[in-house]
Amino acid sequence: MALAAIGPKAGSAVGPLVSLLEKTGQAEEQSALRYALIYALGRIGPPDATPALESLSALNTSADEMSATLATWASLQIDPDNKERYADAVPLLAKGLESESQTVRLE
Repeated sequence: MALAAIGPKAGSAVGPLVSLLEKTGQAEEQSALRYALIYALGRIGPPDATPALESLSALNTSADEMSATLATWASLQIDPDNKERYADAVPLLAKGLESESQTVRLE
């Protein structure tokens, strides 16, 4: 979370963050780490976090609702001018509002 707090100035950490994100896969025991990685990438934002978009897009449809919601949010933070990305995000985020998880609904 420290890298997330640093934000854009932590851009040099994007490569290792993406690499670690890809290693976590969908494993349940790695979910807290995955959430922190996704959040940090979103807070770092453009242009440095742009290489993370492919990995984040793969998580947009994750069965893990929190990963999907955070990945959608992070993608929008990294690529804020992409209208197509926003159009794709609205249904994914609206689906999160119906989640049984209060945390997902609040995100």
